[in-house]
Amino acid sequence: MKIEERVTAALHVAIAGDFFVALDLICPAIEASARKDLGKNSITRNEYKDFLRKYNTIIEAFSGPGINLDETRFPDISIKTDNGKTIERPDFSDLIYHAFRCALAHGHEISDEFVLTEEEDEDKSHWLIGLQNGHIHMPRRVVWALIAVVVFCRANQDITTESNLWLTWTRNSMGRNEPYRFDIDIFWGAEETVRRFLERQNLSRVALNF
Repeated sequence: MKIEERVTAALHVAIAGDFFVALDLICPAIEASARKDLGKNSITRNEYKDFLRKYNTIIEAFSGPGINLDETRFPDISIKTDNGKTIERPDFSDLIYHAFRCALAHGHEISDEFVLTEEEDEDKSHWLIGLQNGHIHMPRRVVWALIAVVVFCRANQDITTESNLWLTWTRNSMGRNEPYRFDIDIFWGAEETVRRFLERQNLSRVALNF
Protein backbone atom coordinates (compact mmCIF):
# COMPACT_ATOMS: atom_id res chain seq x y z
CA MET A 1 0.00 0.00 0.00
CA LYS A 2 1.09 3.55 -0.68
CA ILE A 3 1.54 6.00 2.18
CA GLU A 4 -1.60 7.91 1.26
CA GLU A 5 -3.60 4.68 1.05
CA ARG A 6 -2.47 3.70 4.54
CA VAL A 7 -3.32 7.14 5.91
CA THR A 8 -6.81 7.26 4.43
CA ALA A 9 -7.52 3.70 5.55
CA ALA A 10 -6.19 4.46 9.04
CA LEU A 11 -8.44 7.51 9.28
CA HIS A 12 -11.50 5.53 8.23
CA VAL A 13 -10.95 2.71 10.73
CA ALA A 14 -10.05 5.13 13.54
CA ILE A 15 -13.26 7.04 12.89
CA ALA A 16 -15.03 3.68 13.23
CA GLY A 17 -13.28 3.12 16.57
CA ASP A 18 -10.78 0.44 15.47
CA PHE A 19 -7.68 2.13 16.85
CA PHE A 20 -5.38 -0.89 16.89
CA VAL A 21 -6.23 -1.57 13.24
CA ALA A 22 -5.39 2.07 12.57
CA LEU A 23 -2.03 1.56 14.33
CA ASP A 24 -1.39 -1.51 12.18
CA LEU A 25 -1.86 0.69 9.12
CA ILE A 26 -0.01 3.79 10.23
CA CYS A 27 3.15 2.25 11.76
CA PRO A 28 4.42 1.10 8.32
CA ALA A 29 3.48 4.50 6.89
CA ILE A 30 5.72 6.10 9.50
CA GLU A 31 8.55 3.85 8.37
CA ALA A 32 7.93 4.66 4.71
CA SER A 33 7.92 8.38 5.53
CA ALA A 34 11.18 8.03 7.44
CA ARG A 35 12.77 6.28 4.45
CA LYS A 36 11.69 9.15 2.20
CA ASP A 37 12.93 11.70 4.70
CA LEU A 38 16.33 10.03 4.95
CA GLY A 39 16.54 9.08 1.26
CA LYS A 40 17.14 5.41 2.11
CA ASN A 41 15.60 2.12 0.99
CA SER A 42 15.69 0.73 4.52
CA ILE A 43 16.12 2.15 7.99
CA THR A 44 17.21 0.85 11.38
CA ARG A 45 15.08 0.82 14.50
CA ASN A 46 17.03 3.77 15.86
CA GLU A 47 16.36 5.73 12.68
CA TYR A 48 12.65 4.93 13.01
CA LYS A 49 12.62 6.19 16.59
CA ASP A 50 14.74 9.24 15.83
CA PHE A 51 12.35 10.15 13.02
CA LEU A 52 9.41 10.08 15.43
CA ARG A 53 11.34 12.16 17.96
CA LYS A 54 11.66 14.95 15.41
CA TYR A 55 7.87 15.25 15.53
CA ASN A 56 7.40 15.24 19.30
CA THR A 57 5.82 18.69 19.38
CA ILE A 58 3.26 17.68 16.75
CA ILE A 59 2.58 14.40 18.55
CA GLU A 60 2.12 16.27 21.84
CA ALA A 61 -0.36 18.70 20.32
CA PHE A 62 -2.52 16.10 18.58
CA SER A 63 -2.47 13.53 21.38
CA GLY A 64 -3.34 16.13 24.02
CA PRO A 65 -0.82 18.82 24.98
CA GLY A 66 0.75 18.78 28.42
CA ILE A 67 3.51 16.15 28.43
CA ASN A 68 6.91 17.21 27.14
CA LEU A 69 7.82 14.16 25.07
CA ASP A 70 11.37 15.43 24.45
CA GLU A 71 12.26 15.08 28.12
CA THR A 72 9.74 12.61 29.57
CA ARG A 73 11.02 9.17 30.49
CA PHE A 74 8.63 6.36 31.40
CA PRO A 75 9.21 3.44 33.80
CA ASP A 76 11.12 0.42 32.48
CA ILE A 77 8.96 -1.80 30.30
CA SER A 78 9.14 -5.52 29.56
CA ILE A 79 8.38 -6.51 25.97
CA LYS A 80 6.72 -9.93 26.09
CA THR A 81 6.64 -10.11 22.29
CA ASP A 82 10.46 -9.83 22.30
CA ASN A 83 11.25 -12.60 24.80
CA GLY A 84 10.67 -10.33 27.78
CA LYS A 85 13.31 -7.79 26.71
CA THR A 86 13.52 -4.85 29.10
CA ILE A 87 13.62 -1.31 27.75
CA GLU A 88 15.05 0.94 30.44
CA ARG A 89 13.62 4.45 30.90
CA PRO A 90 11.89 4.49 27.51
CA ASP A 91 10.73 7.66 25.87
CA PHE A 92 7.57 7.91 23.79
CA SER A 93 9.25 6.76 20.58
CA ASP A 94 10.62 3.69 22.36
CA LEU A 95 7.08 2.82 23.45
CA ILE A 96 5.64 3.17 19.96
CA TYR A 97 8.42 1.17 18.32
CA HIS A 98 8.79 -1.68 20.80
CA ALA A 99 5.28 -2.02 22.21
CA PHE A 100 3.29 -1.42 19.03
CA ARG A 101 5.26 -1.30 15.78
CA CYS A 102 7.32 -4.45 16.38
CA ALA A 103 4.44 -6.47 17.79
CA LEU A 104 2.20 -5.60 14.86
CA ALA A 105 4.93 -6.11 12.27
CA HIS A 106 5.62 -9.63 13.55
CA GLY A 107 2.01 -10.70 13.98
CA HIS A 108 1.89 -10.56 17.77
CA GLU A 109 -1.00 -9.36 19.87
CA ILE A 110 -0.42 -6.09 21.68
CA SER A 111 0.54 -6.85 25.27
CA ASP A 112 -2.06 -6.11 27.95
CA GLU A 113 0.38 -3.70 29.56
CA PHE A 114 -0.08 -1.25 26.69
CA VAL A 115 -3.61 0.00 26.27
CA LEU A 116 -5.23 2.81 24.31
CA THR A 117 -7.78 4.44 26.58
CA GLU A 118 -11.01 6.13 25.56
CA GLU A 119 -11.20 9.81 26.48
CA GLU A 120 -13.91 10.51 29.05
CA ASP A 121 -13.44 14.27 28.76
CA GLU A 122 -13.00 16.03 25.42
CA ASP A 123 -10.74 18.59 27.08
CA LYS A 124 -8.27 16.12 28.57
CA SER A 125 -6.09 13.21 27.52
CA HIS A 126 -5.58 10.64 30.24
CA TRP A 127 -2.40 8.65 30.80
CA LEU A 128 -2.29 5.84 33.36
CA ILE A 129 1.22 4.73 34.28
CA GLY A 130 1.80 1.83 36.69
CA LEU A 131 5.11 2.03 38.48
CA GLN A 132 4.82 -1.45 39.98
CA ASN A 133 3.26 -3.45 37.16
CA GLY A 134 4.75 -1.67 34.14
CA HIS A 135 1.37 -0.73 32.66
CA ILE A 136 1.35 2.28 30.37
CA HIS A 137 -2.11 3.27 29.21
CA MET A 138 -2.13 6.14 26.74
CA PRO A 139 -5.01 8.10 25.18
CA ARG A 140 -6.43 6.96 21.85
CA ARG A 141 -5.58 10.43 20.55
CA VAL A 142 -2.04 9.09 20.14
CA VAL A 143 -3.25 7.33 16.99
CA TRP A 144 -4.48 10.61 15.49
CA ALA A 145 -1.13 12.15 16.40
CA LEU A 146 0.82 9.43 14.56
CA ILE A 147 -1.39 9.92 11.52
CA ALA A 148 -0.64 13.65 11.75
CA VAL A 149 3.10 12.92 11.66
CA VAL A 150 2.77 11.11 8.35
CA VAL A 151 0.47 13.73 6.80
CA PHE A 152 2.54 16.75 7.84
CA CYS A 153 6.00 15.23 7.23
CA ARG A 154 7.79 17.48 4.74
CA ALA A 155 9.01 14.41 2.82
CA ASN A 156 5.39 13.70 1.87
CA GLN A 157 4.69 17.04 0.20
CA ASP A 158 4.66 15.27 -3.17
CA ILE A 159 1.52 13.31 -2.22
CA THR A 160 -1.86 14.35 -3.54
CA THR A 161 -5.24 12.96 -2.54
CA GLU A 162 -8.93 13.67 -3.01
CA SER A 163 -10.22 12.17 0.20
CA ASN A 164 -12.29 14.84 1.98
CA LEU A 165 -10.73 13.68 5.25
CA TRP A 166 -9.22 15.89 7.92
CA LEU A 167 -7.54 16.07 11.31
CA THR A 168 -8.76 18.48 13.97
CA TRP A 169 -7.04 20.30 16.79
CA THR A 170 -8.64 22.33 19.56
CA ARG A 171 -7.75 23.87 22.88
CA ASN A 172 -11.07 24.03 24.68
CA SER A 173 -9.30 24.68 27.95
CA MET A 174 -8.39 28.13 26.61
CA GLY A 175 -11.99 29.02 25.83
CA ARG A 176 -12.04 28.04 22.16
CA ASN A 177 -14.67 25.44 21.35
CA GLU A 178 -14.39 25.40 17.58
CA PRO A 179 -11.68 23.02 16.35
CA TYR A 180 -9.07 23.94 13.79
CA ARG A 181 -9.41 21.73 10.73
CA PHE A 182 -6.45 20.37 8.80
CA ASP A 183 -7.70 18.86 5.53
CA ILE A 184 -5.19 16.20 4.59
CA ASP A 185 -5.69 16.90 0.87
CA ILE A 186 -4.26 20.37 1.55
CA PHE A 187 -1.77 19.68 4.34
CA TRP A 188 0.41 16.90 2.90
CA GLY A 189 3.97 17.89 3.75
CA ALA A 190 2.91 21.14 5.42
CA GLU A 191 5.20 20.54 8.37
CA GLU A 192 6.56 24.07 8.66
CA THR A 193 3.10 25.64 8.48
CA VAL A 194 1.81 23.36 11.25
CA ARG A 195 4.88 23.98 13.41
CA ARG A 196 4.47 27.74 13.13
CA PHE A 197 0.79 27.41 14.02
CA LEU A 198 1.58 25.36 17.13
CA GLU A 199 4.34 27.72 18.22
CA ARG A 200 1.81 30.56 18.34
CA GLN A 201 -0.40 28.54 20.72
CA ASN A 202 2.17 28.64 23.57
CA LEU A 203 1.20 25.16 24.71
CA SER A 204 2.27 24.00 28.16
CA ARG A 205 4.87 21.23 28.26
CA VAL A 206 5.72 19.34 31.43
CA ALA A 207 8.48 16.72 31.62
CA LEU A 208 7.74 13.54 33.58
CA ASN A 209 10.44 11.25 34.93
CA PHE A 210 9.64 8.01 36.72
